[in-house]
Amino acid sequence: MKNKELFSENKIKKSTIKYFIISFSVFIVILAVSSVVLFMHSLDYDISNLVDSSSTTTTAPVDENLSNVYSVNDLKGKSDLLFIIENIDGIDFICAVSTDFDNKSMRVMCVDGSENLSYEDKTLKFSSIYSEDDVPGVKKALVDNYGIETGKYIILDHDGLKDLLSLFDGFSVNVIENVNYKSHDFNLTLSSGVQELSPDMTYKYLQISENKIRESIICDIIKSVLVADYVEESEKLFTSFVNLCETDISVIDYSETVDRLSAYCYADDKFYPEIYKKGDKS
Repeated sequence: MKNKELFSENKIKKSTIKYFIISFSVFIVILAVSSVVLFMHSLDYDISNLVDSSSTTTTAPVDENLSNVYSVNDLKGKSDLLFIIENIDGIDFICAVSTDFDNKSMRVMCVDGSENLSYEDKTLKFSSIYSEDDVPGVKKALVDNYGIETGKYIILDHDGLKDLLSLFDGFSVNVIENVNYKSHDFNLTLSSGVQELSPDMTYKYLQISENKIRESIICDIIKSVLVADYVEESEKLFTSFVNLCETDISVIDYSETVDRLSAYCYADDKFYPEIYKKGDKS
């Protein structure tokens, strides 16, 4: 009796395995056939499309709407910025950056706060003009003495200037000549030639330089920051910028110029800042 029962269980197991193998094989066949049908459908049932399909994968068509070509030729208008760097005496130095998109030029000029200028039929130091008539006085003195007109202004003390430069990773600066500066405040050693300077080293180099070298440094700073990488962060940078300085540049001004700024930064044919030369028109 036991042998019959045992034989019966083995028979059931063998039968179950047999049907399982058959069912699984049928499933594999169905899956394979379905895969072939779907694959042929993707080729419109034409095997010759297999070659075209692979070539399309390697050379995918570019959507022209997503590929923007920027050129400064499309940019119009002018931008004249006035930077005033303050110290305890009033003005350490001022920097005027005049950009003419119509004529494709950008010029940078610096003037010391200690420089004597003609103003209101008098000869006054720039710092004195600033103390008497604030920003309008500085603007008038620039027009009267240099023929340079400025619009929006930015006022920074030295801490603000240092913090402004620190918003960026660094700057590619052409060091005009070897620098070996030592003082109670800081030391600075630089070799002549183009090199990458940290924000702190750039600030120190600006601080110890005379105006012509300072103008060259600022030109290099502009070249370093008006690039595509920083345009992607322009809104964040603008927010940080207005918190570091006194300025009449508004959010509306930013929103109206950010597209033009982006186009300049992405353009392959961009023009670059140059040192102001006497006789240049603003």
